[in-house]
Amino acid sequence: MKESDSIRRDPLYRIIEETKELRKIESKFYRLFQRLKQINNLGLIPSILEMGVYPKYEHSLGTFYQINNLLEIIDDPKVENKYQLPLKIASLFLHTGHLPFTYSTEKALLLASNLGDRTKENEIKNYVKTKVYNILDELEAWDKDRKDKIWQKILSKEDAKDFYKYLSANIVVNNWVRIKEEIEGLKEEHLQIILKDMVDKSSDGYQFLQLADKADYVQRDALYFGTVQLDVSPSHLYRETGANNPEFSVDEEKLIENNLDYLKERFYEDSHVRWFSEIFEKILAGLIISKNFDLNWFEDYEYGDAEFKRLAIDGLNKDNEDIQLPDSWTTRAQELFNKDIQFKKVFDLEQLSFPADKDVIDLEYDLTDKRESKKGLLTYPFLRGVLLDIDYAEPRGFLQKSNVKPFDVRVFFKKGSSKLEELIRIIENISPRLSIINHTKHLREKLAAEISWTKDARIENGTTIKAITEAIKAIDEERNKNEQQFMEKFLSRISKRTSFDTLWDDFDNQVLWKSTISDFPGSTYPDQLYKTFTRGLLALPTKLLQYDTVKPYLNHIYEKMVEKMDTGVNTVEKGEMFEGLSIIDRIRRDNENFQFFINGMIFVDPEKEKGEKDDNEFDILEFILQENDKLKIQAYSCSIADNYEKKDTEQMTNLADTIRHNYTNISFKSKYIVPEDRENNRWEPILEPAGRDFET
Repeated sequence: MKESDSIRRDPLYRIIEETKELRKIESKFYRLFQRLKQINNLGLIPSILEMGVYPKYEHSLGTFYQINNLLEIIDDPKVENKYQLPLKIASLFLHTGHLPFTYSTEKALLLASNLGDRTKENEIKNYVKTKVYNILDELEAWDKDRKDKIWQKILSKEDAKDFYKYLSANIVVNNWVRIKEEIEGLKEEHLQIILKDMVDKSSDGYQFLQLADKADYVQRDALYFGTVQLDVSPSHLYRETGANNPEFSVDEEKLIENNLDYLKERFYEDSHVRWFSEIFEKILAGLIISKNFDLNWFEDYEYGDAEFKRLAIDGLNKDNEDIQLPDSWTTRAQELFNKDIQFKKVFDLEQLSFPADKDVIDLEYDLTDKRESKKGLLTYPFLRGVLLDIDYAEPRGFLQKSNVKPFDVRVFFKKGSSKLEELIRIIENISPRLSIINHTKHLREKLAAEISWTKDARIENGTTIKAITEAIKAIDEERNKNEQQFMEKFLSRISKRTSFDTLWDDFDNQVLWKSTISDFPGSTYPDQLYKTFTRGLLALPTKLLQYDTVKPYLNHIYEKMVEKMDTGVNTVEKGEMFEGLSIIDRIRRDNENFQFFINGMIFVDPEKEKGEKDDNEFDILEFILQENDKLKIQAYSCSIADNYEKKDTEQMTNLADTIRHNYTNISFKSKYIVPEDRENNRWEPILEPAGRDFET
């Protein structure tokens, strides 16, 4: 063993050598490292999922172990001796700045910094800013612009997970004299190297430290989650690592990254973990901004997870004193940890494009219709029963427009909430930015599942798509030789509606739909392209389709479908065409409120055998969010049969009863859509009451 006279037992590596640096630093900063033993490395996750628990200290020690091995294994003259000792010290202090409940508390502190007028300073923002700039100002040759960009990325939560590194770096700076005295060979010039190793993403030391950190937590988390246990030898991990290649060896990188992807999907990004963490952050931010909250508690080494939880739930400090924190927030904290608050994920929308100057705080205000305020972003989930979890997404590289950036938006609904209108409001606010290829379909399926008495639904509207597509093709077949085809004219027209320019910020809408059609090289469109166009058309925001300059195109489709109803198609095809005719008719009717349509909704019966046909089908559902915030739902059953009153009677009744039982502030109307006069071939759709109407 090198430079050690004792060992540490470790659940993952079994034995870790105790080096002089480790022994001296831990001895000198005993309380600091004792605190890490009181903080769970996985933050809130063990409060949510069944798993083993291990302290932040264990991961900190594991990171140090990985760095020592990396430095022994790599053979690179660029990694000089003068960089090795600072890297070891950086690894020892890297995690010391973590707050109780780790990232969740750190994000809550950043959220609290952003409340109220964001253009102004406040006590909490100044506290956070001081911690960040203490380190930025220590770093030589960093200009103001670079520092300000780093600060803004942390404040906006884009780099929220970097915040703890600055807290850790503050501990190093504040104790530098003691550290230098304790560790033989440390020089004044090494402080710059240590700080860069901790926070400078462009430095080799930083990259090495991130490798060591990842190597430990991926393997250690897998162990405590009870998944496939990894124990990859450092000699394999780092055999190809160097200053010009700060990465794992190729095969081992695949192993680590694949397991990390699995851990993210199964644990870190679990929907229960996401909403619980978001609610906790709002509760804690509510406590942080209260007048009796002392920011010094964040730096008190006697506050670990247990003490901080007691602070949030009972309002008691470490000395068991009642510190008069707001009852509204401590009560919510109690309910959260007692599992009396429960949310469920409804929508999961990836890669939504928003203006590049927006951040997650801006978007949460925008999508919830809230103005900047001290508590608005904190209280709405409890008052409205809906929760947004907005995160920065990975850009699509050259496919991403420069004026926008991508975000992932998850929408949660409080279990037992009766405020369905809140989900529709979110859809209204987000609709001008949805991918008409993926997002709108997802929203329709998940909204259908939410109102289903089976809590599962799917959308099957292929026959409707086919009927409308055939009408559009017929229009093109009758056009003049030199006249533009229908799809070209339609796309040209909607592109001129500047109020919906945001639609074309989405890659799917602009490239996979609009450009694929408008740039098609041939003179005759293939059938599949017509179907792609029709699916996109039915997924466009209803308001866009109702503009005076756009509605004539719907009218043209409508008229052609009425005309085709007179042709010699069989009864089944006539019924399918009539349903397509009816959805076009409903969409083109503007009632001056937000409208959202679902066509071809089927409630999945879990008791049906695989392959059996589900009976609970609904032709058209229309959601209308009225100005008084009351939600109006209209269910339509389309039929060309004489005995249409018998169609879907049981299904309509069940749907009405389910909505009435589960939601308030709703008016529900059921209608039959039938031909005006079938006997005389007058196929224009008219409405007849279905008799299952109510208001709550």
